[in-house]
Amino acid sequence: MNTKINKVMFVVLLFLSLVFAPTARAAPLTAFGPRDLPIPPGTGFPLWYQDSTGLSLGLCTDAASGFCIFLADEFFNPGNPVSFPGNFPAEHFYYLAETFAGPLFYRSGIEGGFGGAGNPADG
Repeated sequence: MNTKINKVMFVVLLFLSLVFAPTARAAPLTAFGPRDLPIPPGTGFPLWYQDSTGLSLGLCTDAASGFCIFLADEFFNPGNPVSFPGNFPAEHFYYLAETFAGPLFYRSGIEGGFGGAGNPADG
C-alpha cells in the first residue's frame, strides 16, 4: 500500500513540475537575427534567436565541434564541410537539451528544418 501511495505522489509531483516549471522558467523568444541570405543565397534560416533575458543562440552547423547534433540524413555528410545546398543537414538545431527523470525522458529544442522530400535546395 505504501508503494502505491509513493507512485501516486511521484506521478502527481511530476505532472505539476511539467505543467508549471516550464512556464515559470522559460524565457520567450523576443528576437531573431538576420536571415542567412548572402550572395549567393544562403539557407534562409535566422543566424540566431534571442530570448527576453538577452541570451542568443546561433545556428549550430559545425559538425567537427562535437557540440552540434544532426539527425540521420541521407543528404548530409558530417565528415565534409557544411555548404548549402550541397552538404547541409535537413534538420539542425539552435539548441537542444534533454534529461531523464527515472523512466521518463524530456527533450526541448529550437530546430530548423526543410519541408518536403529530397535534398535541401535553393528557393
